[in-house]
Amino acid sequence: MQKFDLDSKQKLLEFLKAQASKKYKDFHTKLTPNNREILGVNVPCLCSIAKELKKQGQDKAFLEFYLKNNNEILYAEIEMLLSIVLSAHEINNKQEFCEFIKLTRLLIKNLRSWVSCDIFTPKVGQEFCEEYFNFFC
Repeated sequence: MQKFDLDSKQKLLEFLKAQASKKYKDFHTKLTPNNREILGVNVPCLCSIAKELKKQGQDKAFLEFYLKNNNEILYAEIEMLLSIVLSAHEINNKQEFCEFIKLTRLLIKNLRSWVSCDIFTPKVGQEFCEEYFNFFC
């Protein structure tokens, strides 16, 4: 697992700010009451970033940096990116499922927007469907 640290965070924020659109920011702000600052980065761009984090082996470190280490989530885009990255979390066995549930609990505590909830679409295998369903009930 590659590390994701303060330097990685700064580079990610610089990239997000470079991708931001005032038009999209205004649209998103009207659509989503949110207590986090909105940069104006669209969802397809966030999905591309999530794929790149996974490709570079930084996806789990990214989740841990924000969720396990309690680093502050200042931007709506980071919250959405956490939902997207966790949705792509691989669940091949019981240990991975338990880790996924732990991270999901931490994510839920940090959600401030329906958009981040809506983007959270994990693929849970048949063997864990009942347990996953019970987690939310």
